[in-house]
Amino acid sequence: MQLDSESEEYDDEDRDPSYSLPKARQSSDKDTDQLDDSRDSTPPSPSQHEVPKHTEDEPVTAPPRKKKRLRTEKERNERDAISHGVKGGCGVAYKMACNQKFTIEQRDQINKSFWELTLDERRKWVWSNVRQMKSKRTTTQGDSRRGKTFQYQLRKVLTEDDGSIVDVCKVFFLTTLGYNKRSDGVIMRILNSAPPEALSPAPDMRGKHAPKNKIDVMEIQRHIKSFNPVVHHYRREHAPNRLYLPSDITITDMHKDFCQNVFAISRESYRKQVVEMNVSFAVLEGE
Repeated sequence: MQLDSESEEYDDEDRDPSYSLPKARQSSDKDTDQLDDSRDSTPPSPSQHEVPKHTEDEPVTAPPRKKKRLRTEKERNERDAISHGVKGGCGVAYKMACNQKFTIEQRDQINKSFWELTLDERRKWVWSNVRQMKSKRTTTQGDSRRGKTFQYQLRKVLTEDDGSIVDVCKVFFLTTLGYNKRSDGVIMRILNSAPPEALSPAPDMRGKHAPKNKIDVMEIQRHIKSFNPVVHHYRREHAPNRLYLPSDITITDMHKDFCQNVFAISRESYRKQVVEMNVSFAVLEGE
């Protein structure tokens, strides 16, 4: 009985304080614990195709929109008025002392009224406020390229003598209108667009020139008329404005003849003029 109790004491792993687990079992338990810890501590990574969710408090920013081009003349005038504010005057050193002739409020009013005008109206405004005179003297020997002198003027506003004309220097004239004092190209292009005795400057031709590849449609119409299209006597009552050509003529033959004798164009360009002249190739049935 004593031996049995001793064997139970030594065989009992839980009760024996000197008992230790095998090394293989210890390492496996340790790896299992580390794996469990790594699973618990590492947050799940979001999927590559998962769309991030925004909270209610977080604002959703839209992608920047492409800036649109200003279409109307009013929008362009408002843009130019913002970038052409009144700049500093001519300074104290100038002998004309233009800054003493106009206040800041008067210059702002002139600038505002100038940029409220359309492009052609601004050109006429500059033309009427700059006098062109022949040069009284030359400082170079021989013929001088400068044959005229410019005298700049501004009208008084917001005063008792409202409307009176005051002579100013070029720097004060440019800066009041919002231009750089060294950039007089805008003024010179307007003044040189027409002779000094003209009543108004030449109109602005930007965007009004004919393209270089424009086709002379009169040549095409003359060629079409050379085939003698006429009003058919059966259709004078129902279609008096439609012209007809003989049935043995086709638009392909007419286009080929035009390219050989006049100049080369596409068949579609020639066909458009035939349609515009109301010429038909339809074969009429007997009525």
